[in-house]
Amino acid sequence: MSYVLAARIAVTKCRFLDAIAALNKIEDVHRYDYSDGWPELSAG
Repeated sequence: MSYVLAARIAVTKCRFLDAIAALNKIEDVHRYDYSDGWPELSAG
């Protein structure tokens, strides 16, 4: 596997983990659909 591909996979993984960590309720985490892109997060 090339280093560029490995880096892109790592960045994508971190973005999903950050998005999930930003969700406020466990229900939101359960509803999060990885195939639908990044979640819409409210400021606050």
